Amino acid sequence: YIQKQITNLKMEKIKKKERVKEIENDQQVIHNMQKDVNSCKNKIHEITTSERYTNYTNFLQKKQILTKSKNDIENQFSVHFSTIQVALRKYEHITMDNKIVQQYIDNPIRALHEDQTLKIVEIIVKMNKSIELNKLNLKEIKKRKIVQECSLLTKEFFVNFLTEKIKLVNELTEVETRISSENIIQEITLLERKAKENENAIEITEKSILDLKNQKSPVSSNDIEQMIEEKLDKKVKLILPIQYNN
Repeated sequence: YIQKQITNLKMEKIKKKERVKEIENDQQVIHNMQKDVNSCKNKIHEITTSERYTNYTNFLQKKQILTKSKNDIENQFSVHFSTIQVALRKYEHITMDNKIVQQYIDNPIRALHEDQTLKIVEIIVKMNKSIELNKLNLKEIKKRKIVQECSLLTKEFFVNFLTEKIKLVNELTEVETRISSENIIQEITLLERKAKENENAIEITEKSILDLKNQKSPVSSNDIEQMIEEKLDKKVKLILPIQYNN
């Protein structure tokens, strides 16, 4: 039995050396992965502090400003038409231009872009006359408000709106082209992903090292020594009485 335990002890020493070697290899792997993590983070810092990144963020801010300006003038335009919506619906039933009127009721901005000759200017003038002649049966307060609004919807108003809208759309298109041609966010995302993957791998490897360190040998040299001593003690106890009796 003791011989078997000694053999086991020798095998365990071999395994222990293998574990030590494995731990050393894992520690080197962790060292290399940590270098990669640091390299990724340094590259991210270099990118986010570069002139290239500053230019990119400036374009993003410019896009926000242009988008807001475009939305603002479109909302203002829609408010003008919402004010005269009631009159337009009534006028649609008595005008020969009912199809165009219907388009402006449904979507005034889209209708204006499709209205190449600005027919709406003529329609508003005619509708205004119909209001003044009480052909649309509007209440007096509503009537005065709509007539006042119609006075603002001149050819100059529509031309200015279209000019400003086209200008903003062109600027937005240019800015969006510059943004889409820059792959800086993709670069940062890839570096962040690589750093995170390495950090996760480091955590797993560190746990593996801890498990290897916590592995205990089923038999130690002290155990073998104790077993030998116990065997010897038993033999001595057996021999001594025999010698005493002789």
